[in-house]
Amino acid sequence: LMLTEVRLRWNSQVGEKGMLALAAMLEKNSTLLKLTICNKVGVDGAKALAAALEKNNTLSSLSLTKSN
Repeated sequence: LMLTEVRLRWNSQVGEKGMLALAAMLEKNSTLLKLTICNKVGVDGAKALAAALEKNNTLSSLSLTKSN
């Protein structure tokens, strides 16, 4: 069983530290196809996410909403 989709809702309270961890995972992940983030990611979180996406060639769908 492989994880192919993750949805982080506004009430998940992931925060910027969580986004940095998520970005680190995305750099190496080879199974996640869809990521939905309905949460504040912060400036550093957004930068880390962008850098991770440059290295990830598996993710085919990304949705960001309510991200400040």
